[in-house]
Order: sequence, then C-alpha cells, then structure tokens
Amino acid sequence: MKEHGTHLCCSIGFLTEHQAKMLKEAGLDRINHNLNSSRSFYHNICSTHTFDQRVQNIHMLQGLGFEICSGGIIGMGESKEDVVDMLLEFSFFVKTGIYLSFIVLYSFSIPAISVFIVYSRISFPYASDDSLTG
Repeated sequence: MKEHGTHLCCSIGFLTEHQAKMLKEAGLDRINHNLNSSRSFYHNICSTHTFDQRVQNIHMLQGLGFEICSGGIIGMGESKEDVVDMLLEFSFFVKTGIYLSFIVLYSFSIPAISVFIVYSRISFPYASDDSLTG
C-alpha cells in the first residue's frame, strides 16, 4: 500500500511503548489520539483517565516517529474559554507536526422533533514551521 502512496492510520486508544513499537515496525504511519476537550473541562467527559495521560501518550507516540492526528469535540457543555484552552493545547504539538480534526455538535428542537447534527472537518497538517509559534 505504501508503494502507492497510501499511508496507514488507526485510532486505537492508549498504547504502551512496546505496543506502539510493534505497530511502527508493522508499517503504521499515523495514530489518531484526540484530546477531546480542554484540560479544565476533561473531568466532565471522562472518568477512566486524565487529560495529562492523553497528552503523555501523544508525546510518547511522537517520540517513536508517528504522525499524530488529534482533535476535539465542541458542544458538550464547555465554555468558550474551554474551547480556546483546548486549541491552545495543540500549540505544544505544532513543532513536531500534527493533523487536527474537530467535531462540532449542534442540537436544536422543533416541536416533537429533536435534531442532532454532527459536523466534522479535517484541517490541513501543520508543518514544523517557526512562523506558527511566533
């Protein structure tokens, strides 16, 4: 597949360093590991692990040479400040390059009908460029 320009990517949650090395040796190029929300809001959406554990996992994967795709979900009851804080968290990953994607949740009601819209947009990859970090 790689000979034809197809790169492999997966989204499989937390990995140990040993597991990640096995996947790298098998040809995996990119791993999706979302931050999902801001550090201060994270405890509202997840009780099985911490925001810092997600960040540490991303750093470990980057250290092994994986390209990272990460993002978040907007519309889970967080404040506008939480959205900005989440976006700022990604600045720590820019030096090594990261692909970002976001899911924006909208919901509204029409009498007797509830509508739930999921909007997903994948953005361009950030290059390792000093102009992005000032």
